[in-house]
Amino acid sequence: MGRRFNTATLLVNGKVLVAGGYDEYTGVALSGAEVYDPTSGVWTATGPMTNARDHHTATLLPNGKVLVVGGAGTNRLSGQLEILSSAELYDPNLGVWIATGQLATARYDHTATLLSSGMVLVAGGDYPTPSRAELYDPSSWKWVPTGTLTNDRNGHSATLLPSGKVLVAGGWGLTAFFYGRSSAELYDPATGIWKPTSQMVSGRMYQTATLLPNGKLLVIGGSDGSGDLSSAELYDLATGTWAATGAMSTGRAYHTATLLPNGMVLVAGGGSIQAGSSAELYVPDIATNTADGIATDLRVASRTALVDLFFDLRGSNAAYSVSVSVSSDGGATFAIPATHFSGDGVSGPVTPGIDRHIVWDAGADFPGRFSTRMRFRLTVSSSSVFSPVFALDTREVFSGPVVAAWGRSNEGQVSVPTGLSGVKAVAGGSYYSLALKNDGTLVAWGSSDSGANIVPAGLSGIKSISAWDHSLVVMSNGTVVAWGWNNRGQTNVPAGLAGVIAVAAGSAHSLALRGDGSVVGWGDNTFGQTNIPSGLSGVIGIAAGASHCVAFKKDGSVVAWGYGFKGTSKNPQLA
Repeated sequence: MGRRFNTATLLVNGKVLVAGGYDEYTGVALSGAEVYDPTSGVWTATGPMTNARDHHTATLLPNGKVLVVGGAGTNRLSGQLEILSSAELYDPNLGVWIATGQLATARYDHTATLLSSGMVLVAGGDYPTPSRAELYDPSSWKWVPTGTLTNDRNGHSATLLPSGKVLVAGGWGLTAFFYGRSSAELYDPATGIWKPTSQMVSGRMYQTATLLPNGKLLVIGGSDGSGDLSSAELYDLATGTWAATGAMSTGRAYHTATLLPNGMVLVAGGGSIQAGSSAELYVPDIATNTADGIATDLRVASRTALVDLFFDLRGSNAAYSVSVSVSSDGGATFAIPATHFSGDGVSGPVTPGIDRHIVWDAGADFPGRFSTRMRFRLTVSSSSVFSPVFALDTREVFSGPVVAAWGRSNEGQVSVPTGLSGVKAVAGGSYYSLALKNDGTLVAWGSSDSGANIVPAGLSGIKSISAWDHSLVVMSNGTVVAWGWNNRGQTNVPAGLAGVIAVAAGSAHSLALRGDGSVVGWGDNTFGQTNIPSGLSGVIGIAAGASHCVAFKKDGSVVAWGYGFKGTSKNPQLA
């Protein structure tokens, strides 16, 4: 689907989520979303947003979900543009959107920045006074106000700095109506206070801001209100000052700027029709004797993982040496012992244009850990000056997530199939096991007495699973498929059931959670386990016991019903 002013977000699984935008032919905002798989090169439609919107923001949260905030929509009654205060979450595992807490004020042309704490700072773009800011807490789904900006801003840039502060620059406001500001300010999450920093060389709005490996912030293009700018400038984090740098070949606004693994910045699109189809590269000046490489996030998912670091040195032919340091998800940083990495890039003379690499034995430094988030920093030292670029690329080689099973295995239910890999979810039935793979297919092993481990032929596109003596799966289109033991109708899925995001199998009953927060039950009702409590709503998680049910609500409370012997269906309210 053609769209503009949409968002594109790189997901944890390596796919790209594109959401919303504006359909220039129909003149309305879009609610549709789609996912790009770089492995297959294929786009696939995913669940639509709860609100059509463009000029919104999309932020990848630490839990892997995507927070979409504000933007502009079309009023379905009047057909007029409306600024939105709504926000919603996308779950990549289920392919669905769920509404979350509303902003205190509607926002458009704002920014959203993920802070080191995991909270999201939304700044500016609020109407009628675009100087307010607020924080989203992913753990409570709530927004809280924070300090007010020193200037009202729309169409500005916001960048998280290594210090944990946020630099906001440029934009336009009511006191500079559609005229690019040159002012900039810093937000301190520790105090919630904004403080001015030095002004940019040029006033600009709808620019890009890219944090470079050399510790400087590159601001490119934008508009000053009279035309698109080709100029660019650098903010020095150490001194808090701005300085002009090389200009682009053409003026650009609403463009993109992407930091490449080699330290260059790719600028594409924006500006005029001619500029919109062109691209150019910014080459930073890294003329230092010791150059830090780009820190790269990747996940090591095996205790015997090997990580290859590829790099290319361009400069005079001179001797060099390398060292590598790693910071784990706990925040600690340590240097990798020289004995733990090898390869043709460990040391030697520079050969321009020839890739070199080192291989790191990750298992030697993280024994017993199945998974950790890591950031790599590779330093090259030489007696000569390297110019203009130091490049680093990373990839990982590992066996994939590990499936482990234990307990009674009289029917082979804990005997994990040899070679099973690419698994993203598992479920244990009474005498069998299920594994959901990343490609949406299902693997089963163990007892086949109930038929629950006999996966229907051709079944694919599965999003969620559950098991007891019968199997339940949620399909990519939100429908439910069930099979296995059916003595109480537990596999008789209600006709027309749709919009499902999760399922739970009890001993002889079934539950389905829909995207609107409602719950549906069917099968055995001897103890009222399929009598869903009246008015139950806002549910985000479900579970089924032998003869009782439990629901977890987004306000943090838990509701239980069904067989109550030994207190199983008591209803504690959890903070």
